[in-house]
Amino acid sequence: MKPDLLDHDIPIDAQTALLAGEKHLLEMTSRNAPLPHILHVLCQLVEQTIADCRCSIVVLDSRGSRIQYCVAPSIPTGYGNLLHGHTVQSAAGPCTLAAKLKEQVIIADITKESHPHLHAWCRHALAYDLHACWSTPILSSVNTALGSFAIYYQQPCHPTLLQQQLIKKFVHLASIAIERTQIQDKLLRSEASLARAQRLSATGSFSYYPLSGEIIFSAETCRIFDFDPDCYISTIMVRERIHPDDVDLFLHMLFGQQQDFSFECRLLLPDDRVKFLQVAANALRNETGELVEWAGAVQDISERIQSAAALKASEKLARDQLQALTHMLDSLAHETEPDKLIEHALRTITTQLGATSCCVWLQDTGSPLLTFAYGFEQDKLLDRNNASLSSIFPVLDLQQHWPQLRQTRQPVVLTDIRNMNDFPCRQHQLVLGVQTMLIVPVLVSGEVEGLLATGFTGLRQFLPEELMLSQALAQQTMLVLQLSRLSVCNQEAAVIAERCRLARDIHDTLAQGMTGVILQLEAAADVLNSSQPGQLEQHIRQANDLARQSLHEAKRSVQALRPLVLEEKNLSIALRELCHSILNGQQIRLQYIEQGTAPSLPQILEDNILRIVQEVLTNCLRYAAASEFALSARYSVCDVQLIMQDNGCGFDLHRTNDGYGLIGIRERAQLMGAEVHIYSAPGAGTRLELRLSL
Repeated sequence: MKPDLLDHDIPIDAQTALLAGEKHLLEMTSRNAPLPHILHVLCQLVEQTIADCRCSIVVLDSRGSRIQYCVAPSIPTGYGNLLHGHTVQSAAGPCTLAAKLKEQVIIADITKESHPHLHAWCRHALAYDLHACWSTPILSSVNTALGSFAIYYQQPCHPTLLQQQLIKKFVHLASIAIERTQIQDKLLRSEASLARAQRLSATGSFSYYPLSGEIIFSAETCRIFDFDPDCYISTIMVRERIHPDDVDLFLHMLFGQQQDFSFECRLLLPDDRVKFLQVAANALRNETGELVEWAGAVQDISERIQSAAALKASEKLARDQLQALTHMLDSLAHETEPDKLIEHALRTITTQLGATSCCVWLQDTGSPLLTFAYGFEQDKLLDRNNASLSSIFPVLDLQQHWPQLRQTRQPVVLTDIRNMNDFPCRQHQLVLGVQTMLIVPVLVSGEVEGLLATGFTGLRQFLPEELMLSQALAQQTMLVLQLSRLSVCNQEAAVIAERCRLARDIHDTLAQGMTGVILQLEAAADVLNSSQPGQLEQHIRQANDLARQSLHEAKRSVQALRPLVLEEKNLSIALRELCHSILNGQQIRLQYIEQGTAPSLPQILEDNILRIVQEVLTNCLRYAAASEFALSARYSVCDVQLIMQDNGCGFDLHRTNDGYGLIGIRERAQLMGAEVHIYSAPGAGTRLELRLSL
């Protein structure tokens, strides 16, 4: 530091001490020593240089609006605490006033100070035996207030020209220390904020200098590449992390072109983990146009790629399950023979999984062993009644072959059965060309009640979604088996019940009716042979009426043969679940209002109400192009009322071709004895009101 004009007034010893102190303070500032410590040393230097004074330095916050803290080693701490938190605008003391005005405030005698804003401060200063205060603002290089530098005396006094020159030196040192610290703090906060942002977004930054080959990675980029942030990173290290299949792409982008780039590649980490990256960089050039730096960003998009793959796999699984379920339902709808149902189920499994053979073992009642039930191979169904299979498909003991099935309930993959001599029916499967077997447990009420064994030609590996599909198909197969069992039992029971019903109907209607007809005809014959032919017509008419009545009863009996599908459930819950299940995922806002408690109704009534609501919801989805659908259900001891309304396109009620849907609604309402009213017009939406009297 160059000596000032008045430095000759300072004793040589004092000048030497002052220069040493300045050097020490600048060294502390360059080493990023804590600012309070630097200012503490500065205050001590001031008090050593200017006799009998006490020094304080007030530091403002980063916005320059409020006192952050006060450093005053020779003044009791209570005084500094009084200053903490005061705003600059309040001008509550000479320090805040100097910072506000950005000019020096000299109070030579505190006892005579009359400034209206300083009354409270004067009382505090006098309480600490302070009678003079010279406060100078500490300004930054851009003239913003950083704080205030104050010198106090215990007796009234004015600063001398030399003291003012020294104050200027000390204020300059304080401004250097405070401004550098604030810049450093701001930089650290910015770097920390950037690091947090990079960590949260899984995006790191990098710089590559082609002329020197130097690479600089941010902490997040190091984490993505699995590098130690403190180690030296070379291009060879980066190249070794790139997936072998993507190395050429990476090198071409980094070295083979001179323009900005963006591409995706993979990392292969030392633990064999694979990461997916999005890499983008800008080419920075010097004044001659030469490329001097690649400044870029690296984002870990593994989660996005994996989520997309999982979504795609889930979609495929859902489609496969839907396709398989559709085949199953078609079979249930059109096939009446149990074996045909099972054949359809096993055929569906082999088709969906691309298998060669498929067989089912089931647990016998009261036995832990599994016995062969059905198989499907070479496009035909096999069952346990096939005598040629008795030695090929033995009894299975799960505890011996696959004990883990009962604990995990998860599929078991036998990648190559050629070397598994203890595998059941191994030789038979090898003849079919099977090498890989997939064993899937079949569950009933959560317990393993059987297994589904599917054979594949060649050596196979299975994706997780394929294993999930196999489990779903296995459960559908068990459903078909259970339905087949029930079908046989129900058919036998239905035959007996129908014989009893027909016997009652024949006795109560047809037999008695035909007896009456015969009696009337016999009476007519008697009249014909008598001398009163006038009564002949009456007997014949009565016989005709009896025959017609008997025919009507016969028709009623035949109609009673039609089965009614009833489902026992609470009406309120069923309606709510139906609305949500049909409208879920659709662009229709549902408003469901319910008043009262749903009564217990016969199953036929609940079934018809549910089907009417289902038809309305379906029509709303298919034809109405609605954005809102409201269902209001009101229950009382007298009736059940449903009001369904949408804001769709509506239709003309006067058109004769309503379609079968509305006809079906009216027929169901009529069967229940309910009232139904439909209101609609083109562009005005549709409203349906249903009232069932109890």
